[in-house]
Amino acid sequence: MKRKSFTYNTIIMTLANTITRILGFAYRIFLSRFIGAEGLGLYGLIMPVYSVCSTIIASGLPVASMKLTSERLALGDKQGARSVISCTLKAVAIISFILFSIVILFSSTISSILGDERLRIPLVCLSFAILITGFENIYKSYFYAAQNVKTPSFAEIVEQILRICFVVTLLAIFCRGNLGLSVIVMTLGIFVGEAVSSIFLSLYYIGAVRTIKKPKDCTEISKRIYQCATPITLARVANSIIMSLTSVLIPTLLTLYGLDRSEALSLFGILTGMVVPILLLPCIFTNAISVNLVPFVSSNLAKNNYAAINRKLTKSLMIVSLVSYPAAAAMSALAEPLGIVLYSESRVGTMLPFMAIGSLICTFQHIFGSVLNASGGEKKSAVYSFSGNIISLLTSALLIPLFGIKGYIVAYTISSLAVLIPEINLTFKLIKCNIDIFSKPLFLMLPSILCFLLIKLFYKILAYNHTIYLALILSLALGLFVYIALIWLMGSFKKIIIFNKNNLTNLKI
Repeated sequence: MKRKSFTYNTIIMTLANTITRILGFAYRIFLSRFIGAEGLGLYGLIMPVYSVCSTIIASGLPVASMKLTSERLALGDKQGARSVISCTLKAVAIISFILFSIVILFSSTISSILGDERLRIPLVCLSFAILITGFENIYKSYFYAAQNVKTPSFAEIVEQILRICFVVTLLAIFCRGNLGLSVIVMTLGIFVGEAVSSIFLSLYYIGAVRTIKKPKDCTEISKRIYQCATPITLARVANSIIMSLTSVLIPTLLTLYGLDRSEALSLFGILTGMVVPILLLPCIFTNAISVNLVPFVSSNLAKNNYAAINRKLTKSLMIVSLVSYPAAAAMSALAEPLGIVLYSESRVGTMLPFMAIGSLICTFQHIFGSVLNASGGEKKSAVYSFSGNIISLLTSALLIPLFGIKGYIVAYTISSLAVLIPEINLTFKLIKCNIDIFSKPLFLMLPSILCFLLIKLFYKILAYNHTIYLALILSLALGLFVYIALIWLMGSFKKIIIFNKNNLTNLKI
């Protein structure tokens, strides 16, 4: 299988992410208008269960699989790479069946804990998605390690399209006004998407490895898989439980602030179903970079090529900064009109600006977390992440009863920063880099701040004489034009590999 360059793979994944995010964003807008804030809140209550289970199956094992497969392929050991995947699939099968059985047997108890009996049947439906989601992620890890991102990218697009078509069709025909039935359909949609993706990837994987000898004994490989996967899985499961507990507690804590249960659930639905999808839009670019950094760092560490890793990290931070800074500026400046235009919900404007700051911090946190997972720092990275979520839970419990949903926003920002700082410090030690990698990315913050001020000014001027839709579009267009002009004038484009003509022939490092 031909191994492509980091830049090529990132571009392909970015295009795929763009398609899936746009489809997913449109899907969220449809759901917000079809089932409302309370329906999104009800759906949001069940997702922590899926999050915890999928974290157990699809966090540490795929990362370990990708890391070890990358090492094997870098050394030319294709049989060893196939052995890694086979061993990991066996582990996933056992764990998936155990989790499937637990959710099926205790669905009634879990729905009672979540505080709504309408969630029992959706939990049963969700258990089938839990049964198969791990296989999909292991197959993806092989293709990412082999630097063949086209196959998993295509699978993600097909999965998203079929899921949306399935849910939208059934909601429109059978579920008008019935929130309980709507949540059942939405959870079934997750299963349908995962099933199609898993089948497609498994068939393509079989075709990709058919000429490679059958796997060797898994004993030694399994030890390495578990050594790498266990700390990541334990930490992420603990993090997922803490995050899920925080999510489940938010409606209850909001009632302590003075809201009734319906109002609290609606506000929670706005946060999870409206604000978060907007915040995830910049991840179109950052997720692609994060995923591709793992095999790139792993394969270059196997060759002790620290210089290549440092160059790639610097360029990755530049590209992430180029996208994330102006995105956060635009979301903050136009929070209220975005909420009204997309969801007909003005309360989005009270949450989005401050959540955008925390989301910006998380973007860089994911980049450094990927490098740590590939360079032997997964245990300490897991500890940092767990500590951050504990901080989020405690500060949320303290601040939400006093300040409402703004208390959670503050807790989210503080906890994100508490994880990023030690991750940066550990990355410097493991891959032997220095503070200079931040000089250029920080440089891009200045035009983003100016962009924020100008977008806000543009919108206020345009809103007097134009509709909110036209004012929003023109403000974004003018802000983007100013930002690009500033970056160009400051010469930053020349520092990024994709814009540097002298480096176009050296994309493969």
